[in-house]
Amino acid sequence: MSDSDAISVSRGNPRRRTPSRAKAATDAGDSPELVEKARGGDMDALGSLCAACKDSLCTYLENSGLAEHDEVEDIYMDAFMRASRAIGSFGGGSSFSTWFTAIARNLAFDRRRDRQARAELSLDEEQATSGGLQKRIAGDPTFASPSAAPVPSEDLDKRELGGIVRNALLELPGKTREALVLFHLGDKSYAEISELLGIPKGTVMSRIHNGRKALARRLGPLLGATGFAGHD
Repeated sequence: MSDSDAISVSRGNPRRRTPSRAKAATDAGDSPELVEKARGGDMDALGSLCAACKDSLCTYLENSGLAEHDEVEDIYMDAFMRASRAIGSFGGGSSFSTWFTAIARNLAFDRRRDRQARAELSLDEEQATSGGLQKRIAGDPTFASPSAAPVPSEDLDKRELGGIVRNALLELPGKTREALVLFHLGDKSYAEISELLGIPKGTVMSRIHNGRKALARRLGPLLGATGFAGHD
């Protein structure tokens, strides 16, 4: 199966990757004319550049596990504001879309660290003030997830299938997942991912290959009828 046939997940729903549309958005997001205007202070040009990156960026943030669904819009807007302050220093050493993605990625990491810190504080408070944690550990049915029961594959609708695929992505090691999502959902090339993550191109290729194989093991039996397959 070619890259263009790879099933991807957009906002929780599986879809076919459409290279022509993705490439058109990427081209608009890297237009030299718009970049030059934006560097000169044209905020409309900057808005057009950022808007062209938005769909792939938000999909990458959510499906890589860097952000929750209700955070991605805020991260995009924060990234736009930060880009508006820093665009004058953009030297063009990388594509604008890669530069903008790096800004959003850093913001997502900052938010995740804050979220984890709040969760740890909340857990400490729960341990100190109630038996809630003990109830969870003991398997109190009050805390059982209603979605824990397996769902027959023939009953899966598109939303459920998208959730299963996204959960499988989130089970992958973080570094593997991020490279895979950047390539298939973020429409980034091996070279762009290498630059964004600061790792060799060969490492990027290896992580994507391993991620595909892992997803095929997890989802192949379930999604075989819908066209999922791992591929090199």
